[in-house]
Amino acid sequence: MLRPVTARERYEILDVLRGFALFGVLVANLNANFSVAHPRPGLGPLIAALDATASTLIAFFVGAKFISIFAFLFGFGFAIQADRAASREISIVPTYRRRLFWLLIFGLTHAVFLWWGDILASYAVGGFLLLACRRLTGDKLRALGWTLALAGLALLASRPWIVGRLDALNDPTSALRQASQEGLRRAAEVFASGNLLDIPEANVSLVGYLVFSGILPLHFLFSCGLFLLGYLAGRQGLLIRRHPEDSDRLRFWRNRGLLVGLVGNALWVLAPSWHLVSPRSAWILVASPLIALGVLAMSTFYVTSVTLIHRSPRWRFLVAPFAFVGRMALTNYLGQSVFFLVLLYGLGFGLSGILGPAFVLPLAIGIFAVQLALSRWWLSRFEQGPVEALWRRLTYGRATQG
Repeated sequence: MLRPVTARERYEILDVLRGFALFGVLVANLNANFSVAHPRPGLGPLIAALDATASTLIAFFVGAKFISIFAFLFGFGFAIQADRAASREISIVPTYRRRLFWLLIFGLTHAVFLWWGDILASYAVGGFLLLACRRLTGDKLRALGWTLALAGLALLASRPWIVGRLDALNDPTSALRQASQEGLRRAAEVFASGNLLDIPEANVSLVGYLVFSGILPLHFLFSCGLFLLGYLAGRQGLLIRRHPEDSDRLRFWRNRGLLVGLVGNALWVLAPSWHLVSPRSAWILVASPLIALGVLAMSTFYVTSVTLIHRSPRWRFLVAPFAFVGRMALTNYLGQSVFFLVLLYGLGFGLSGILGPAFVLPLAIGIFAVQLALSRWWLSRFEQGPVEALWRRLTYGRATQG
């Protein structure tokens, strides 16, 4: 029978990367929370300028990059599980289906009661694509993965232009988008009011906005592409091999990733200020593939840089602590939503109506520091996080030893 991975069988670099990705996801989600808050009245010019600068920097360095890393690692993890199942001559399909089913339950519960921007449910659905494609050749996985990832990101970049054209043509979906926009406004009011019982309805309204605006379907598309690319990388043993030529390869992709990432992301954040390449201009359709490539390139730069730092005995201490958070990635991901509920909404401190993007990074560092301390304390006493333990029990039943 297929059994869960023990602590000794884990690859520390993957936990480091998961923890690193979770910090970036935290920054992005905090910024998204602030974006649905009511406009803050009476902003001084200095705070307004800081908010604008912070929004630009978050878009450049964070937007879509860390969620891309997280999706890549999801596929990478599947490759490791599939390899271990094959080494024992056991089919991964029944166990992984149960694993995905319970992940879907976690995700739907999370989306309704805690955080409307949940990714777990879409990961659970996308996991079945991994099962379906697990026997594809490397070339086919690479082609399909890059196609889905680039297409999803490019369409996201050009979405404002596409939506504008559909609205101008009185497309039947326009009414759905307008209704979802109204749901967005009502959700902001609920979050500000602090009525806990109304939060599920507000979250469902925001999920509807993500669906009918096209954001969620396109996000799912590029995530599936990264699942496949991560699966291919895991199948080839990238990141976890320690041969000298592998480090040379990582440096090659780190340097190219930085160069292409700087160009593509500069185009992304500067496009709205350019008359010919703004989100409302048809020229965004030409620029969007480079923007998409820039996002993936910057994600590649982050992954390769962290991996190379982790391989250096001198500098490993800079990234090693991320492993504590990464070993409890599911617990910490859900835990971040609890922080949002307490700190940002009206039922707690209501900071989303007071603070703006300029405060995202300091707040994220504070939350992550608490999660790091709690994760380190918990793992000194238990093998894995509480939600991971529950997920393992639901997936494997009592057969969790050995």
